Amino acid sequence: MGKINKEIQDRILTKYKEVADDFKIDHRILIRDFYRHYHVLELIKKYKPHNDNKVLDVSAGFAIPSRILQEDGYNVTATDSISIAGSLTFEITQKIFTMTNIENLEIDSLPFDECTFDIIFWLATIEHIHNSPKRILNWIYKILKKDGIVIIDTPNILELRRRIMLLFGKSFMPPIQFVYNSDYHSGHHREYTKSDLEYVMLQSGFEIKYSKIIDTISQISIDNRNSLDRRESTQSELEQMTKFKVGSSIFNFYDWVKLPYSILVRIFPSFRDTIFIVGVKH
Repeated sequence: MGKINKEIQDRILTKYKEVADDFKIDHRILIRDFYRHYHVLELIKKYKPHNDNKVLDVSAGFAIPSRILQEDGYNVTATDSISIAGSLTFEITQKIFTMTNIENLEIDSLPFDECTFDIIFWLATIEHIHNSPKRILNWIYKILKKDGIVIIDTPNILELRRRIMLLFGKSFMPPIQFVYNSDYHSGHHREYTKSDLEYVMLQSGFEIKYSKIIDTISQISIDNRNSLDRRESTQSELEQMTKFKVGSSIFNFYDWVKLPYSILVRIFPSFRDTIFIVGVKH
């Protein structure tokens, strides 16, 4: 990914702490997404159309990149589902920028006029869609302005960690205890390869400006590990997640274990963990 801009790093980490304070959680849980969020900001800087700044964050969640863009003068609108993200998430985010509730992107009426936004991002969500993403991608295409961009990221189903887990008889899917004890499974339903994601983007009319699998793991260090099978369905899954910090330490056992992985993903891009794609509407 290259050298990290310290100012942007500090801004992202500050946002994690602000969000963690709002939701009464440990901010180290959020650091697992540091390089994803950093890369989103990099891609916007590189591919944004002219000086236009009207942004839509679809299925925003904690909306970390959007919070930073808003501070930088972008006009941000966001969507999320109150029933899935939670009313607290929606209420807190609504204080920062305009929020629209869409309970189900696959079947609900989709808002916004044609050619409204310059930049749309749909982050870490396409893998949660139960059926085809066609309807949602066609909607995104419609509400983008001419020469507008969409940024999508999703886990790479072929990443090295997953191959190793399967080799040793371990599942990389969401913990079964949460699936079994939930009325609605909001976890991953269809994960993608890079060529899969390129296919659905091209079929939806986008020109692909950027498509790459990136490594978001090597420079993240585990601070406190909580394995999937030890998480209790009677407690919040979010609060039980593994905690991280940016960087590595020679005194951290997990960083030594991670070293061979770090070398292999540098050599073999298909082993990396997160697919990013930038599509443009012409």
